[in-house]
Amino acid sequence: MKRLGGVEHFFMLNSERFAPLFSKLLKIELKAGTIEQVKDVRSTLAEALTVPCPCCDQNAQVQLGRTPGSSALHFCSNCKTRFHIHRSSDGNVFTREWGASKELFQDTHRVVAVCPKCSQSVPANFRDDEISTQRYCMNCCSLLTIDASGQVLSSQPSSPVVGAKVTGQGNLIYIYCPRCPAAPPRRPMWQDGPLVRTFCPSCLNVIEGKQTVT
Repeated sequence: MKRLGGVEHFFMLNSERFAPLFSKLLKIELKAGTIEQVKDVRSTLAEALTVPCPCCDQNAQVQLGRTPGSSALHFCSNCKTRFHIHRSSDGNVFTREWGASKELFQDTHRVVAVCPKCSQSVPANFRDDEISTQRYCMNCCSLLTIDASGQVLSSQPSSPVVGAKVTGQGNLIYIYCPRCPAAPPRRPMWQDGPLVRTFCPSCLNVIEGKQTVT
């Protein structure tokens, strides 16, 4: 969307998140129990599944909609990375690593490098005219230079920018970069308990924060 359509800011919200924002925007008061009703309806349209993490093959328990086209996000408790779960048009369920699928763009391909410091998977999408790119390992925060075949050319240690504000719970978590107050919030790319990290495209740093446990 950003590269081909020039879209700078885009947010996708589920009904639970959308309802209170909608009521605030229109200055109307939600009826008591509205959010709970939304949750109840969604629970009847979803089912519990056991799926493998595409990065480490560890089984995960997830909730996924029963209708074709349903999707969900999950953080693997083993490798601490986020992945997608999808239900295809024929009803079959499959998982893939976080990030754009190579099938979306004919002029790109996807590689998965291995961090030499902590052995975690580091995915990257390459344009066909790119020779190398840089990606952060969200586990140890090393800055990796990766070639188009997925080999790590160099690794540079770094530290995350700590103290990021974290809001939301579950799959509705947003991280605010402490160095870029005007930047939109980001979704986490890595999570270990209450600790979450993501990449800020404004200051080009890994940012880190902690969820408030309620």
